[in-house]
Amino acid sequence: MNMKNIALFIFFAFMMFACTDNKQESTKVKIIRINEFEVNIDSKFIVPLNVRMTDNNSNSSYQVFFQRIKTKEIVTFNLTKSYLKLITNTKYDINNFYCNLFFYSSDSIFSFNNGGNQVVLQNPFGNILKTYQINNEYLPLTTPKIRLNGCIGRLLLGNSSRDINFGKMDERKLFYHSIKPLLILDYTDSIPVCMAIADFPEKYLVSGDNYFDPNPSACFGNDGLICVSFGADDYLYLYNDSTLILKKKVNSKFIDKFNPYPDSKIFDMLYLKNYEIEEPKYITIIFDPWENLYYRVVKHRIEKGKKMKNTWSVIVMDKKLDVLYEMLFDYQYDPKIFVPTPFGILMLDKRRSSYNNSIFEIFKFKRDE
Repeated sequence: MNMKNIALFIFFAFMMFACTDNKQESTKVKIIRINEFEVNIDSKFIVPLNVRMTDNNSNSSYQVFFQRIKTKEIVTFNLTKSYLKLITNTKYDINNFYCNLFFYSSDSIFSFNNGGNQVVLQNPFGNILKTYQINNEYLPLTTPKIRLNGCIGRLLLGNSSRDINFGKMDERKLFYHSIKPLLILDYTDSIPVCMAIADFPEKYLVSGDNYFDPNPSACFGNDGLICVSFGADDYLYLYNDSTLILKKKVNSKFIDKFNPYPDSKIFDMLYLKNYEIEEPKYITIIFDPWENLYYRVVKHRIEKGKKMKNTWSVIVMDKKLDVLYEMLFDYQYDPKIFVPTPFGILMLDKRRSSYNNSIFEIFKFKRDE
């Protein structure tokens, strides 16, 4: 099965429904709610968009961008310490899915289409300002896990293969050993330069197992380093371009094991649905430039018929990937909406939200000394 088709299959399935152990400290942590905002919007099918984040601390407003999955409409808020205000006088004519968009600013948006070999820079009206071509030796892709991301002068995408299939164990082993799963597009010069980076985890290389979505989550972090997280691997990896400078075990206390996805069930959508619900995974890796922290969002194992209060958590790390603590959450809060801002982490309270009335909250984590 070709990886281009696998990427599309993963996306539409989603739309359907220092090599040392890192011991976690027993530090007690308080979650401090900074503020709460009630907004007249239906938040059931919105997701946050990737934006360029800076470490400038400011008391002025900060823009947060979301997309309605069903309509692709861009929803923009102004956020301050005291209010979250929906911006209604700005309309974005951007016909693309959230995982293919990166907001460099409110009027400069990078956009990519799976199956193509270029990234375009657009304004809010959809006019193309510039086109960046990607060398044909690469197969760039984006999925809900590996979304278009960027920093000053660089963009980050996934990378796959046109020639190596993925359906069988021997094919996967060849894929894991042959492909660098991330692609940096450096557009600082007149001619953009592409570089494939990162390696698949050792457990993937040895076993050839399928965890359904092999693509990593990645983000630009401290000093422009790239932090890479795979869904079924306890380790995190820090890269300086293509050079691995740190590999560290950053495992969740709430994951015991990862079960591979059976080859015989690759097109069984009911099995896939149950697998996605029940299996634990590392959802994403996020960098917070205002706190200089990394967040690894963790989905816990969900057992059939068993009521569970806490179903996800966030591992909080410093810039060296040393674990500070792991915070538990339940699905009162949506793990997809965990957005660092200058004022704290913006989250959605699903339990208290209703049609056309959503409750957002700003939190900060504080350790007890």
